[in-house]
Amino acid sequence: MKNVKTMKKKKHSKVLLVILCVVTIFIVAVIIGTFGALEWRRAAQYPPPLEHPSVRGSITFVGLDSDHTGMAMWSGEDEGEMGHSYRTSVGTFRAPYFISTRDYDDIDPLSMGGMKGAEPVKGFLQFMRSLMEHGYTQSDLGISFPRFRLGEDVKGEDWVFKKGVETRYLRTEAPILIRLKSEDMIAIPVDTLIWMQDFNTASSIWETTISGMTNKVVPIDISGFGSSPVRNIAKVFLNQVGNFRVRVVIEKAGFSGTSFSGEGRTRGTFLDIHEARLEVVP
Repeated sequence: MKNVKTMKKKKHSKVLLVILCVVTIFIVAVIIGTFGALEWRRAAQYPPPLEHPSVRGSITFVGLDSDHTGMAMWSGEDEGEMGHSYRTSVGTFRAPYFISTRDYDDIDPLSMGGMKGAEPVKGFLQFMRSLMEHGYTQSDLGISFPRFRLGEDVKGEDWVFKKGVETRYLRTEAPILIRLKSEDMIAIPVDTLIWMQDFNTASSIWETTISGMTNKVVPIDISGFGSSPVRNIAKVFLNQVGNFRVRVVIEKAGFSGTSFSGEGRTRGTFLDIHEARLEVVP
């Protein structure tokens, strides 16, 4: 009888040991997987960092199809400008080769800019006061992107697809422009736009979560040939920025449902910019 009880205890102990081993392996796998994902997201800067305490000020921008503002994505007709393709959880996706705001190169003849200033505005007290004193509001501010391109479109260098998220490293040689109504005021001489498309929660390609972020640069006053109010406001803006730098963060974008083509452009799609901001950062 004692032998039977002893055997049962040993068997029970073995079962517990096996369960503990399985649980331990599972926990370790989860920790490693989570750490790996976090490391990749940190390296890829995905998603764009929410406003951090180090941000010295920010101005919100939006760009909607209904206002003929927002972004445009397209590919060219040449083989080197077609964009790569890859399989996702919702089907095969071919990435556009070019991205800009829809006012670029008359893509949308009715567009006067890519994004308009909106609430909230954080910091920039002197700048906002200067706008008001000269009869402007933040909605008179506009941002226009030049054409960003995928370069050689090499996997692992110009783009990666990992953990259900595609990250593209787009390049440009022209600055982003901040305008006050129709007048050029500030140039933001970025050279990189990190563009991210998350397929993890999407049920179709058109429901992907889209975001982006430029590199940080020192802004430049280009208001020299503008009106006196714009020149004064530009100076106040640069004084507010001081010795810091600026970047543009697109927090949330989505397909607007409208498309375009022509002038050597294929598979053109417009995007709504639901939330973006110009940040002052160290």
